[in-house]
Amino acid sequence: MGTKNGRALAELMALDYLEEGGPFAEKGAVGAKDGFPIAVDWTKRGKQACVALSVRYKRGSLRHTPEEARAALLADASLLQAMGKKKLSSAEQKAACVQGDRLNLFWDYSFGAPKPQAVSAAVEALVRFAALHAQPVGEGCDLCGAATGGMLYCLEGTPQSVCGACSGRIEAENQEKARAWEGVEPRPLLGYAAGAVAATLLALAWGGIAFMTNRIYVALALGIGFCVATALRLAMRKVTFGGKIATFLLTVFSVLAGDFFFILLSVAKEMHVSPSGELVQRVLSHFAAIEFSNSSGYLSLLFGIVGAVAALTFLKQKPPGRGMVRVQPGRRA
Repeated sequence: MGTKNGRALAELMALDYLEEGGPFAEKGAVGAKDGFPIAVDWTKRGKQACVALSVRYKRGSLRHTPEEARAALLADASLLQAMGKKKLSSAEQKAACVQGDRLNLFWDYSFGAPKPQAVSAAVEALVRFAALHAQPVGEGCDLCGAATGGMLYCLEGTPQSVCGACSGRIEAENQEKARAWEGVEPRPLLGYAAGAVAATLLALAWGGIAFMTNRIYVALALGIGFCVATALRLAMRKVTFGGKIATFLLTVFSVLAGDFFFILLSVAKEMHVSPSGELVQRVLSHFAAIEFSNSSGYLSLLFGIVGAVAALTFLKQKPPGRGMVRVQPGRRA
């Protein structure tokens, strides 16, 4: 839904919709209006669905203090009319901010998402507000301060005007860093060792917490998968295919070992004995039946694997460098 609305807004306002390198979780409609770079997308702020809107102006050109400008923004009649509100909610007011070179606003919603036409009107109101309180970025370069020659880029997720000299310099730096990255060798043994240590420590922590509270917190399995994957990834530097397989296996081991530790301690307490090799063998022989006697065992495994996938997916190791995407207003996504 967010991507569909974002693309519709981009077409309506002659913006560019970026699938990668954009301002909001890599996506967003980006462009410029009257010299003010703008970025919009239907996204989330925590768990709250919202339309995120950002308007940039020339750094240091704000005619009032950020606090004064923010107060004026929250009371702007044309903005509230475009949003169909008498006033912003307390959460929206708290999230709104005015900084030295931009203003950000979040339009929260619970059921029906704001339509592109309404969001377009809100963007227009924000641009008018920015024009009253600051100067446009215009055709200058945000990086070196050159008065002309700037083209709109999304640089590390922020719409900025960048001249040819600066964009060329950044591109050259990125290429040099990419070549250096290609020469980095993975460290599989160190990665496996780090993942195994993390899995073991997390299993003990998982089982210990469950025993002390007499409750298995299934959601904590997410953290186990995430931490195992992160430890392996950082130590290995470049995650190989074997590293990905090891991440899943170590996550499964950690979750099951943690549950086993919890059951072992619980049985020892119930029998009023200390954990021993004999007790370990007895519990181990019945572990599968106990672990999967209800849904909690399956849920623990599922949540752990989800955490591992999240770590490998959202913490991808990329060649070092500054993300820079040329914004082409009017380009159809």
